[in-house]
Amino acid sequence: LHQGNYGTSDSSGRTVTAQTPFVIGSLSKMITAYAVLQLVDDGQLSLDAPVHQYLPWFKPINPFNQAPITLRHLISHTSGISALDGIDFRSKYAQYSLDELLRTYEQLQLNRPVGDSYQYSNVNYNLLGGIIPQVTGRAYAEHIKANVFERLHMDHSHSTLPEAKSDGLAQGPQLVFRRPKA
Repeated sequence: LHQGNYGTSDSSGRTVTAQTPFVIGSLSKMITAYAVLQLVDDGQLSLDAPVHQYLPWFKPINPFNQAPITLRHLISHTSGISALDGIDFRSKYAQYSLDELLRTYEQLQLNRPVGDSYQYSNVNYNLLGGIIPQVTGRAYAEHIKANVFERLHMDHSHSTLPEAKSDGLAQGPQLVFRRPKA
């Protein structure tokens, strides 16, 4: 009904438009969940299947019970995977490919029983993102582009940093000593 643009997208003063891409951070979890649920609807995934059915090497250390972690646990953040394990994501992502990053989770130790309670962790969605290529045969970014962005006509949304930069990615602020810096 209404579309408005406010501010500049970088230090050069380039004006923000409705097509300016921004980094969305954890909002990407909704995109991953949407893609996973599409695969569930298509019969390629089951929410109640154990993660190791799709990632056979994933065998977390579970001192509480032997209940397997399912895709439903990952989506709902009830896997027992620590929030602290997910905080380390940014530093790991800088040095690893997605496959290499996922392998660093091979022997995670759960800090609570599977299905017991909610605990937000980026690891849950990294694992879901890693399952997508296993069942589709194509990279996460390719699958998201074809099955989410193109279907929803999200022409200025991207799954890779190089694509977003070539489309004019905004340089967002980071808080440094509680002050925004480009």
